[in-house]
Amino acid sequence: MLPPNHPLRLDLANEVHARPTEGVDGATEILYLALVSDGARREVDWGEARALFERLGTPIADAPLAHHKSSIGSVRLVLERHSEFIRYTAIAPADDEGRRALKRLSNEFGALSGQVLVATRLHVLGGGSETDLDQITTRYFGANVVVGSALGDGAARAITDFRINEEGYSQIVVLAANGMRPRQMGRMVQRLLELDTYRMMALLSLPAARALRPEIEQMERELAAVASDIARTDQREESALLERLTRLEARVQHTLGTSHYRFSASAAHPAGFRGQDRPQSTKDSFIMVVIRLARGGAKKRPFY
Repeated sequence: MLPPNHPLRLDLANEVHARPTEGVDGATEILYLALVSDGARREVDWGEARALFERLGTPIADAPLAHHKSSIGSVRLVLERHSEFIRYTAIAPADDEGRRALKRLSNEFGALSGQVLVATRLHVLGGGSETDLDQITTRYFGANVVVGSALGDGAARAITDFRINEEGYSQIVVLAANGMRPRQMGRMVQRLLELDTYRMMALLSLPAARALRPEIEQMERELAAVASDIARTDQREESALLERLTRLEARVQHTLGTSHYRFSASAAHPAGFRGQDRPQSTKDSFIMVVIRLARGGAKKRPFY
């Protein structure tokens, strides 16, 4: 007989099962959509998700869910809600019925009011399917330049052109080897879609980083001027130098405060700047360190 459970034990233990991997067996077509969903949008997006499932004939609970799956004919539709986005994954066999169902679902997605960040069609070509890469790339990507990679120690290959087509979708083709288990292929597909999503989520900070660059460079120039003046100032001018440093530090703190959330969110995504500092952190850290050193150096001699 065990002692009483911690109130959260069961919830925490079941968290590993909160977003189960969907199996992908044989030739499969997948429609994937990720929309930005944060702040006030979350309630709106949940309402639209409920309305979508209801229109498709599979109503879901009123209370917001982190994960939900419904079967709609031959299609499995999975809903997942994250802190900054909501995503839909529709999985169907690569036959005429499955393609018609996905086309209908794509039309239903048009009723959603959120902003699309990622929209992907992923084609899994099962073992025994066509293997001529030239034919495959021409069929799915036309004359576009493509990139590819081996997956699972060569158990599969993924190909894409990183372009958005006229329908608003990017495309990924996965060539599966014979004998791959559905769960194994499902995990590969899930990781490919997540990599694409987190890549885009991480890049949301790129415009902010570009916008901050002129201001950071101007602060660096000001800091260099102050550091130069510190080296050759006399005691009477130290008050003025400290005032300049204080104003500069206030500007740095303001810049950090206004950009912290976006850069922190990008750094949190697995594909976001892994192994690197956030885009502005190297310069900001340099500025803050020199300001503190300069202020500490000035305090060694009395100026009050």
